[in-house]
Amino acid sequence: MTTVREAGAAPAAPQKAPEPEVHLRSVRPAATGLGASRLTSSGRAVAVAGVVCCGLGWGLGYVEALALGIAALAAVAFALAWTHPTPSVRAPREIVPVRVSRDEIA
Repeated sequence: MTTVREAGAAPAAPQKAPEPEVHLRSVRPAATGLGASRLTSSGRAVAVAGVVCCGLGWGLGYVEALALGIAALAAVAFALAWTHPTPSVRAPREIVPVRVSRDEIA
């Protein structure tokens, strides 16, 4: 966009463009509070299957079912720990001087 100025008027000072906001995390806020879950439907299914296998293995004496249930619950616990929200980090950067000409010290 160009503007017209009167003859003899001083040129307008260049406007500094606003710095873009950098989001290192997802735009969607993390689920928090009661009932918040980071599990997908597959993760919920593995958790339910793990509880069922543990119950059947314990109740009926099937060691293999108990081991499978414990492994499934351990996998869900590991997945929840892996996807735990990380703190938001802001790292502003500034380049000084803005431009460097040839034979000029940066």
